Amino acid sequence: LQDFVCRLTSLLIKVDSSTADGEKQVATIVERILAQNGHSNVVRKQAGEKEIFWARKCSDERKQVILLANSDVIATRDDGYWRYPPFSGAIAEGTIWGRGALDMKGLLATYVALILTAPSNAPVTLQVVGDEEQGGEFGARHVVENYLDELNPEVVLSEGGFGINDLLGAKRP
Repeated sequence: LQDFVCRLTSLLIKVDSSTADGEKQVATIVERILAQNGHSNVVRKQAGEKEIFWARKCSDERKQVILLANSDVIATRDDGYWRYPPFSGAIAEGTIWGRGALDMKGLLATYVALILTAPSNAPVTLQVVGDEEQGGEFGARHVVENYLDELNPEVVLSEGGFGINDLLGAKRP
């Protein structure tokens, strides 16, 4: 499983997804891998130029655990700043190198592994959105405004809570 996640992370990093076309390419790769592993319960939608994608593990009406990942990355410079080229996906020095390794193609690859290995009746949905790096208008915000009932979330797991203040009365130090 670790090898699968590392190889998929590397492959996804090789896609320059700082554009809508790159985001669609990431969704196509993920959909192809899911299909190759017998998972065909996939929905793809458009939001402006952006791609919204989700794959539900089971088709019943239970509340879902949503594994939310964004496919886009911030455009980058390639002027010697990087130890390895930003879209190389190099696996070296015990690390996967490149734009999106931490935010958030590594987590996306982990989510793909989870959806593939979860029991067939698990109420889990992998959701991939673009536009997160540009404010989310055509990504997560669009999903909430248009597909929330269809996704039926119990909880949404994603990359973290940076920038969330006063959630449920909790104060950041």
